[in-house]
Amino acid sequence: MLPEASTFPCTANAAGRSVERRFADFHPSVWGDYFLRYSLETYSKNMVDSAEETIQRLVEEVKAMMLTRKLDDPLEKLELIDHVQHLGIDRHFEKEIDEQLAELRDVYPEFANGQNDGNEQLHSAALVFRLLRRQGYNISSEVFNKFKRADGKFRETLTRDKLHQKEVCEILKWWNDWDFPRKTSFARDRIVECYFWSLGVYFEPEFTDARKFLTKGLLALYHEAETELASQGRLYRLPYVVQSMKDLSMGYLAEAKWFFQKYTPTLDEYVVLAFVTTGYALLVTNSFIGMGDGVTEDAFQWVSGNPQMLKAATMVCRFMDDVAGHKFEQKRGHVASAVECYIRQYGGTEQEAEAALNKRVFDAWKDINEALLRPLAIPAPVLTRLLNFTRVMDVLYKDGDSYTHSGTLMKRLIGYLLVDDSFADAMD
Repeated sequence: MLPEASTFPCTANAAGRSVERRFADFHPSVWGDYFLRYSLETYSKNMVDSAEETIQRLVEEVKAMMLTRKLDDPLEKLELIDHVQHLGIDRHFEKEIDEQLAELRDVYPEFANGQNDGNEQLHSAALVFRLLRRQGYNISSEVFNKFKRADGKFRETLTRDKLHQKEVCEILKWWNDWDFPRKTSFARDRIVECYFWSLGVYFEPEFTDARKFLTKGLLALYHEAETELASQGRLYRLPYVVQSMKDLSMGYLAEAKWFFQKYTPTLDEYVVLAFVTTGYALLVTNSFIGMGDGVTEDAFQWVSGNPQMLKAATMVCRFMDDVAGHKFEQKRGHVASAVECYIRQYGGTEQEAEAALNKRVFDAWKDINEALLRPLAIPAPVLTRLLNFTRVMDVLYKDGDSYTHSGTLMKRLIGYLLVDDSFADAMD
């Protein structure tokens, strides 16, 4: 049974004074010491060198395949690009993929309306549409009209990676050395889940440091990052993150005032503050600091200017989170969510409020997709981080709050991704 909202456990702050915190019955981490079994010594230099040599050989083979495919068989070429992207290795072929899709862009209408009929033609049209849109081409979706009925609906006829385990092991050791579960018992013990979120933002091997920074940044700890960035000559990045943290802290203070004053704002008031208190501006800024030379100060200036893509992603985050978790949060004592704020401003039932907020999520995705069309405000790899943040949000919150209640869907996803299928299947 959940504790009442008036239950406030006490902790001591740096000055020794007692601090009362609202308490929720969050379940402990579901992972225990599982990932701590992967010691750093498990991965020898010979293993790493051998794997890198194999990878490089395979990369050259795939490049040769791309260059020898003729444009008179574009579907085969598209499927190869699609496979490469789904395997998560397209970073090795960015130039080749860009050149091949640029050629295909010129013949897109003819190809999408090709000779094949039925499901095969729909597959071709959908594949070329997705790949070109992902590449930033503002192509028309009208090619799908012929697959629709008169009412506008479509016709009815119609690997696990040792690197990632090693990273989890390192982060868990750091987490336990600092004794965070005991020191922050009022918060959720979700360090593995934080890493999963970071992995969704960037899974590529070259972003090892970025994943570590982001996972720890999700916990707002920057003293280690400062030393690392100084040694790399990239210390200019940290003030942007610190400023975002200051903004977030002020936002939390404003929310706390609302809570203690028992004030339910209008949805319009709530959205202004929620843009800050979701923490998305902080998280996205933090996701840039470990990306090496692929990010310049322009990216930090862009995100600090609150661009439309960031606003849209923030709304996806805030409204999906509130719809999925507002009942649990209100039981433990929490500031009014978007659901309560919508009802205060517009009236209606809880179900009507949730439906209206879900519609705003749908519209926000349109803004995100538009921001990914050429010409781009900043380089595509930078925009991809913000896109991936929002994708992870969709995975974890579309059927409930799988981050807070991490023993179900979240546990299975991490099992499939970082352990193996049999392990994940045994969790059910």
